[in-house]
Amino acid sequence: MKLIKTRDFLIIVCLGLVAFILGCIFDKSVSETLFLNSGLEDAGHIISNYALEFYFIPFITSFFICLFGFAKCKNKLFKIAGIICAIISVGLVAKFNYDQYKEFEFIYNEIFRLVHNIVLVSFNVIISFVIAYFYFYKHYELNKIFRVAISCCAFAVVTLAVQTILKYSFSRPRPFYIFGGHEDEFRNVWEANFFAAFKDKTLSSFPSGHAMCTAGVGAFFIMYATLFNNFNNDKCRLIIFYIGAFIAFCTALFRITAGMHFLTDVSMGLIISYTSLYFGCNYYPNLFDKFIGFINKEKNK
Repeated sequence: MKLIKTRDFLIIVCLGLVAFILGCIFDKSVSETLFLNSGLEDAGHIISNYALEFYFIPFITSFFICLFGFAKCKNKLFKIAGIICAIISVGLVAKFNYDQYKEFEFIYNEIFRLVHNIVLVSFNVIISFVIAYFYFYKHYELNKIFRVAISCCAFAVVTLAVQTILKYSFSRPRPFYIFGGHEDEFRNVWEANFFAAFKDKTLSSFPSGHAMCTAGVGAFFIMYATLFNNFNNDKCRLIIFYIGAFIAFCTALFRITAGMHFLTDVSMGLIISYTSLYFGCNYYPNLFDKFIGFINKEKNK
């Protein structure tokens, strides 16, 4: 049974491709209209950044489940690996949150932003820990939980790796920089400036990390919902999938109004992410069956 139907996957990808093609033609004018003339720059920062919090909870939950699973193994290396998984997930979320909320300089000072980040990350960690504990220790078959958690972790790692490689490879200037008096430095998406982003962090527009991450929201919730024995309704999966897609598309739109991305940036982010999610939901779990079997042997030693 496919958790994400091929038809729904193709609908999203085709919409993304249409947006990407339009962006290749009208990238600059679309950003100029939505960023400079819409008056939604501040709203774009706030909405797109808070939307990303929907992604962090299942993200940290998955790593905590891996922590619980590895902690039950007799081998100390697995226990250490579990702790490292949890630390990395929380550290990434804290770092990402702090970097993103630097965009809130128009309403937050440095101290408030730091407190805000600590409270938000603490909330995410506590909620994720409770959810992971509930799933792992209370109701469900551990093999199924591991398959879901490891698949979600794999998606997160693949998304982060692809996003980082492309950002530093293309090193594209962000719209707020271009329209801040540097319009002569505008580059189309195919005009790569390899690895310049290592020196200048404003050259990290392509692709949109926010679009890539929020695309995972619906798929994450579908995968965890399948652990409930009575979750076998295609309509429920479809509703969750398109609610996630709606969140992702809204986030993509508001990243443009915030002046952080061009249309090609967000559309390609969505295409890459949904392609990874399609294979992640439908095929990744099978790849980890041998690994899960090995973990079970370690726990039974």
